[in-house]
Amino acid sequence: MNLGIFFVKFMRIIKSPFSLLNLVVVPIGATLGLGFLLEKGQQDLVIPVAFVDEDQSGFSETVKTRLQNQPKIQLYFPSRKEAERMILRKEVDSVFVIKEGFEDSLLIEKREESVEVWITSSSLAEGIVRELIASEVLRMTSNIKAAEFIVKHYKKQNKSSFELNYLWQEAFNYSDKQWEPAPLMTIDYETFRDENSVKDLGKSTYSPFLGLWTFFSLFSCFLSIGWIVGERSLIFPRIKSTYKGLFSYIAQSVGVLFIFQCIQVILSVFLLSRIKAIEINLDIIVSMILFIFIGLALSVLLASVSTREKNYYLVSSLLVLLIGIVGGSFFPLQELSNKLSSLSFLFPQALLLDNSYSTLTIDEIFYISVISCITLLAIRRLHIK
Repeated sequence: MNLGIFFVKFMRIIKSPFSLLNLVVVPIGATLGLGFLLEKGQQDLVIPVAFVDEDQSGFSETVKTRLQNQPKIQLYFPSRKEAERMILRKEVDSVFVIKEGFEDSLLIEKREESVEVWITSSSLAEGIVRELIASEVLRMTSNIKAAEFIVKHYKKQNKSSFELNYLWQEAFNYSDKQWEPAPLMTIDYETFRDENSVKDLGKSTYSPFLGLWTFFSLFSCFLSIGWIVGERSLIFPRIKSTYKGLFSYIAQSVGVLFIFQCIQVILSVFLLSRIKAIEINLDIIVSMILFIFIGLALSVLLASVSTREKNYYLVSSLLVLLIGIVGGSFFPLQELSNKLSSLSFLFPQALLLDNSYSTLTIDEIFYISVISCITLLAIRRLHIK
């Protein structure tokens, strides 16, 4: 194959600041810029939660103090009636009521129905706070069991009530210290997508920076292919006397874009690893390059059915935005809904945002093969027209 077109296109991009900006600088710069803004916004975000303490005991005070130390939660301490008004006016995300007798229930190792939870359809932090309170209740009941075990042992030695109470408190405090700096108990779990595919959530790799990168890189791919629509009426008639001629022209032209996008991938991986957004490994580099390949293929497909350049850029912008939202470029859909999670696997972001960068699955290979065939059909369509 004569690579003259390849080198001509390559040098044309080198000499074009706009092309270099679109292919290399903009995807990286926009990802880092917007990523840092979102990260700062997340750091400043606090969720208002009402905490109603009807027990007014040492245990409930401990739970309240430890919740106050959580950085993303802003606690309010209204009465029950005030809490009802606050959640109805949506001034708080959720309400947690420590019922009267909370401490007494824990001392007899009875945890059920000791805390009430009020939520609305728009509550976001209810699950997080529920887990925090549940972990504190578990911590206290474990401490109580440890203290009761020690007291039971020393009762056989005919210790006085004063000594037993002292021993109980000492054992409780000692057991409580064992939860610092890390909990005594943690949970390792896996979620199953289907019978043959298991993803370890403990190794989830979703990164806001990586999600943004998929959006801006996909937008760059579509923007860089607009020339196909522009040259269809002027250039293509001169070079499509044979199918091989047109195929060679488009393949070499798109190949040059692919090379520059791969350079952008390498730079992105390096910079994102420097800010600790991702870890450098071969799997992620391969996945990002495959994502670029799919992005360019979809761009050629859209260009093959577009008749006007303005229409192409309008439709491609809307399509990239739709793919970005549904595919999970802006937020992890897997955490919002199982149905949306299943839908996101149909989009190219699944190569990068699907919790791991493991070797290609059969589904992904099939997806890439289908995209390749569609691209060839798109080029054939351009030749026929």
